[in-house]
Parts: sequence; C-alpha cells; structure tokens
Amino acid sequence: MDDLDLQNTDAVTYLKYLPPQSIQCIICDPPFGIGEDMFDKHYARNSKHVIEGYQTAPTQAVMYQKWAESWIHEIPRVMKSNGTLYIVCAWNHVCDIELAIRSAPSPGLTVVNHIIWKYNFGVYTQKKFVSSHYHILRCSIGNNVPKFYNRSFFNETDKTEGGGSSQYLDMEDVWIIPKEYSQGSKKNVNKLPDALVRKMIKYSSAPGDVVADFFLGNFTTAYVARREGRRFRGCEINENTFNQHYEDVRKMEFTTEVDHEKPSTKPENSGKPISEEEKQQIISLFDDTIKVKKTKKETVQFLMEQFGRGHFSIINVLKSCNR
Repeated sequence: MDDLDLQNTDAVTYLKYLPPQSIQCIICDPPFGIGEDMFDKHYARNSKHVIEGYQTAPTQAVMYQKWAESWIHEIPRVMKSNGTLYIVCAWNHVCDIELAIRSAPSPGLTVVNHIIWKYNFGVYTQKKFVSSHYHILRCSIGNNVPKFYNRSFFNETDKTEGGGSSQYLDMEDVWIIPKEYSQGSKKNVNKLPDALVRKMIKYSSAPGDVVADFFLGNFTTAYVARREGRRFRGCEINENTFNQHYEDVRKMEFTTEVDHEKPSTKPENSGKPISEEEKQQIISLFDDTIKVKKTKKETVQFLMEQFGRGHFSIINVLKSCNR
C-alpha cells in the first residue's frame, strides 16, 4: 500500500476513487457555510495572506444538508468496519450535518461522541453571546465499536497537578485547545490547530494505519498524520492551496517508528470476575494482614498487589463481608 496519495479534486470524486474499507480514521473540516470567504471583514488580518480560491458551501440549511449528504453518504463504503470519522462543524449547521449522517443508506453512520472544541478567541458581539466553540462529531459505521487507543497520551495512573486522573481529563468530551496564529504566513481561510488534529489521529489510529481528509485546506491533517507515522489519503479542491502544500507533504520522511500508546498500569486481573474462592482468600488474608499493618489503607494496597486487583474491587469484597 502506498503511504501517500494526494489529489487536487473535490471530495465526492475522490471518495468514489478510493477502494472499499481502506481508511481507518477520517477527519473532515468541511466549509461551514457561514461565509468564510468574507472573514477578513470580521477578523483583524491582512487578506493578502489568505490563499485565493476558497470554495464555500451553501448557507441555507436545506441546501447545506443536501451538499453534506453528497460526501457523507460515500464514507461508509471506504471506512474500515472499526474505523472512525470526525466531522468538525459550526453550531449553525451541526443539525444539518447530523441529518445528513442519519440519512445515509445502510449500514450508515452513528454519532458516538458529540465533542465540543472550546478555543481561545471568538468574534466580539454585543447583541448575543460570543461564539467560541466548534462541534466535532465522532462517528462509527452502524453499531460497530471503533478502535480507540485510550492510552495515547496518558495511562491509568498519570495524575494532574491537582491529583486527578490525567487520562480521564483528556478523554472528556470538551476539548480546550487554543487556535494557532501564524502572522504573515500564507494560509487557507481557516486552520485547525495541530494539537486538535493530533488528538483525533492518535486516539483513533495506530502507526501504519491510513488516515484521510477530503477537505485538506491548509493540509494540517496531512502534515500531522505523516509526523505520527500514518499513511495518508486526501484531496483539496482549491488548486492554489493544493499547490502551496503538495510538495512539502510529499517530501516529508515517512516512518512508522513513532510513539504509540503508553504502557498500561492496570492491575493484572482488572475486569476479570472474582470467584467465591478468591473472595474468601481476600477476606482471610485481610484478617491476617490487618493485625500487622498500621492502617486499612496499607492493607488494601497489599491485597491489590497480591491479587492483581484494583482498589475498588478489593474494597467491594471487604464491604460485602463487613470488613
């Protein structure tokens, strides 16, 4: 399998070209249908730094849904059965994207997570609340369970500065990731932060897997995927931005020798049923050990190590016998 394929074409044409069940993780940041080509009127930026040729999507809800259906309905064919689709969308068309997802022919797509990306800057308003977030819909094929690498950044015992679980915090469905600003550089109308794209790629694929993006824009997904050792497929309809990035991505050195998941720190027997015999052994050892250990906390820790069980498993056994 080639490790890279980039084409200057539209999403539907490219999706029809791809072989079935060939993509593990798809990230789509399509035009939002909010007049992005006029953003320089609202943001303090020099339009000469914006690459010309950006193509907008329909702004009217019904037309936007129809446009979204044209490419969303092609995705179940090309995505692996345990693959993941992420769609980044603005609040005003998130309903239309969801309707397009729901109307896909069988096996269709299912929204698994509705992620909120909270960023650091919104357009200042005086007559309504400032919008400073985008929606990210994480989807699977039908009722299939997509691959999910939950130790991509943290394992079960990594802690925050406040003593909480780093893994739990990172896996919450509100992501606070700053936008990126690169003053003076040539770019497409919008750019997703590298950190945002990296998070989606690492949680939903492994080195050597195929990642795809059908609205490449600034080619962020391509650059990040290549750095993370993923094979890549993608297209961009704007010839100007395609030519701006094509050679740079193609010249990137490709290797799958990159970091993947952190080692698990779960107890050896975590999640396994506890037999009646094991329960009795836990209780017996507790009664013997509590006599020589200073505290119940120390005794529970000792039992966790002896039986390869988590804290709550041991506590629940002790509670069941009034210990």
